[in-house]
Amino acid sequence: MIIWLRAAATCASMGALALSGSVLSGSAILGSALAQGARAPAPATDLQPATSDVTKTIAGPWDLQVPKNKLKCRVQLSVSGKVPKAVVGMPAACRQTFGAMANAETWAVTDKGAIRMLDRRGAAIGDFVRADAGVMKVTIGANEFTLEPVTGRYPSADRITSVDTAIGRLNAPAAETPTTPSARAGRYQLVRANNADTGCVLMLDRTRPGPIALSGQASLEKGCPDKGLQTFDPAGWLVERDRLFLYARKGHRFGFNIERTGQLVKDPPAGSPLTARKLD
Repeated sequence: MIIWLRAAATCASMGALALSGSVLSGSAILGSALAQGARAPAPATDLQPATSDVTKTIAGPWDLQVPKNKLKCRVQLSVSGKVPKAVVGMPAACRQTFGAMANAETWAVTDKGAIRMLDRRGAAIGDFVRADAGVMKVTIGANEFTLEPVTGRYPSADRITSVDTAIGRLNAPAAETPTTPSARAGRYQLVRANNADTGCVLMLDRTRPGPIALSGQASLEKGCPDKGLQTFDPAGWLVERDRLFLYARKGHRFGFNIERTGQLVKDPPAGSPLTARKLD
């Protein structure tokens, strides 16, 4: 730029040409710098895959609006391609008038139920979150954008309900299963082979930490007459997938299979067989 100014001072007739060359050169340098610095963002880890049921439910026509300016445009959130990809279909006229949303190329559903718009590099533009029945909303700068599912024949007349239900499932607390640690805590009757009661009750406590990084503390209630269990002296327990491990105070352990009924069956049945049946 300084070189151009000196040239312009000595040769006014070449000013326009020098200016043009300088601007073009500056643009090229700036473009090169941006190309080198514009790296694709790291892939997000909080997104549902394009093949997920919730993504398929949300796919379809939506009305994109800017309530403040009374702007409205029909966009298509679709999933297509041999390698499924969630694409934003938007008319060119909409891209020219919808500001921040003009660069929306793809979309995804977050693990928390928001619809995230992304640019061609995969960078997030904004997350539409549920504001009302079927209505998703995001504020970017001074503008508020809304998305509302188009009802009718795609794919049923009640898309609002189906979209709300799909998003609600993502926000619902995880249901407890027999293998959820909190579902395993409680008191257990311990039974040997042939349904012989040991007279012992095992307590799996979730509120008190075990001796190491376990699911909780384990103990036998007072009065247990079984010598084998007394010698084992349970101190902690741990759930790993569909198995529960009972740890002795000295550190060794044995495992139980967690059956669908919630009953615990010792496996492998080394030594005497043992079954734990939940009392409460």
